[in-house]
Amino acid sequence: HKKLTTMTAPSLTIGTALLAFSPTLTLFFLIILPKPQLTILSVVAAFAYLLSAFGSSLIWLILNAIFQFSTNNNEDGNNSISSIGALLALTVPSVLIQCIVRMQFVKLYFVVED
Repeated sequence: HKKLTTMTAPSLTIGTALLAFSPTLTLFFLIILPKPQLTILSVVAAFAYLLSAFGSSLIWLILNAIFQFSTNNNEDGNNSISSIGALLALTVPSVLIQCIVRMQFVKLYFVVED
C-alpha cells in the first residue's frame, strides 16, 4: 500500500478561510476601521440587515403555515395554490421588508449626520 499524501485539514481550512474573507477583511481594515463613523455605520447596517432578515423569516413562517393549512384542508386533493404562486407570495413580502428596512436605515443615517 502506498500512503497517499493529502493536504492536512487545518491548512486547508485556514487557506480557504483566508481566500474567502480576505477581500472583506481588507476593506474593513483599510477603509472602515480607521474612520470611527464608518465602524459604527457598518455595525448598525449589519443590525438593520438582521432585523430585515428576521422580519422576512417571520412573514415566511406565517405565510408558509397558511399555505400548508390551505393545501391540507382541500377536499378534492388538488393543490389550490400553485408552488410558484406560493414562492412569489413568500418572496415579494420578504423583498419589500428588506427594502423598507434599508430605506429607513438611510433615512436614519441622514438624520444622524445632520
